[in-house]
Formats: sequence, C-alpha cells, structure tokens
Amino acid sequence: MDEQELIQNPEALLALVQQAVQHLIEQRPDTAAQEAQLRAVAKAITELEKLNVPIPNSLRQTKMTLIAEIGQQDQFVEQIKILGEGLTDVLEIIETCLGHPPNEDKNDKASTKPIRRRRSNGLRTPHAILKDYVFAALTDLGGSAKSSEVLDRVEESFKDKLLPGDIDPHKSYAAIWRYNAHWAYQKLIHEGIANRSPRRGYWELNPDYDSDNKKQAYSSI
Repeated sequence: MDEQELIQNPEALLALVQQAVQHLIEQRPDTAAQEAQLRAVAKAITELEKLNVPIPNSLRQTKMTLIAEIGQQDQFVEQIKILGEGLTDVLEIIETCLGHPPNEDKNDKASTKPIRRRRSNGLRTPHAILKDYVFAALTDLGGSAKSSEVLDRVEESFKDKLLPGDIDPHKSYAAIWRYNAHWAYQKLIHEGIANRSPRRGYWELNPDYDSDNKKQAYSSI
C-alpha cells in the first residue's frame, strides 16, 4: 500500500502506526546485564589505577563496547520521545480541524500535571493556503533551499495575513504556522510538486513538475 492509499484509508494508516510503535517497543534493548558488567569493569579499572598498574587495552575496549551497547537504550528512549511528541502534535491538529477545544485533564481535575494549552482558539491558516506560500517561496529561492530559509521567505509575504491562531506558540517554533508549513510541504510532496530532498533540512521542488503552470496559478499570492 503506497502513501496515497494510506492517506485515503485512515484505518490502515492508524494500523500501520500502531504496528510501528509495537515493533519499536518489542525491539527495546535490555541493557541490565551490560550495566552490571560495566560497573564491574569500571571498578576493576579504578582498582588497577590505584595500584598504578597499566590498564589492559582489552579492558578499556570492553568498557567502550559496553557503553555503546547501553547507549542503545538512550537511543530507544529518544525515538519513543520523538514519536510521542509527534503524535501529540498530530492529535492537536486533528482536534483543531474538528473544532474541538484544547485537551484538558478530564479524569483528575486536581492533577498538578502540566496541561498543554494554546494561547488562543483563533482561526489558523489552512494547510492548502500555506502550501501555496511554500511553493511560491521555493520558486523564488530557485527551487531548493534550507527549510528555515523557505519559512523566512514565506513570512515576508505572509506576515500581514496571519490569522489569530497562526501566532500561537509551538514547542519547537516561535509560531505554530511555521510548524504547520512543514505539513504543507508534505502535501506538495504527495502532489508530486515537491521532492524529498536527499540533503537533510532542505526542501526542494520537483524539477519534472510543470512549474510554469503552477507558478501562474499561484501568481495572485
């Protein structure tokens, strides 16, 4: 099933996400044994150093190997964290689309756990319009540029047309519209207008797309 089929079949997309999460959890490394071994190796090295005995290279190598293996656990935690934050953002976008208010702790009103809230419930610029601005910015920048440069160019032409909700803060960006612009760029990719750039952090248009007609269509921006 390709990307377009997944987009048109939310149940299949949800199932794929669930499978990916489950697979990631199942692959979670068990580093308890390595951690115990590392403590023993570190203790041995410390004792040898106290006795001014040269540390065997094999022992140092064992220590480095154990540290690398234990680091896989940190990588797993980071992956889960990124996935969780991303899915939370997706849920917020869906709730906004459906006109739902921000999430509140309904089960425990006395809970002291911080609740993520937006500063306003104002309207936000639809992705379809942001997509046009992203396309126009990429065109002006020669068809390829760093995402930050594209967003700055979008802001130059878009700042006077921002809606109240566009300037709400986001944990990774100064304003939510900059985050939503990333989703708009993904729409350009799905439409074949843009490509996934092999250069990390870069956005680019599809050179094989009929950009002249597309640019003419967006000339009113």
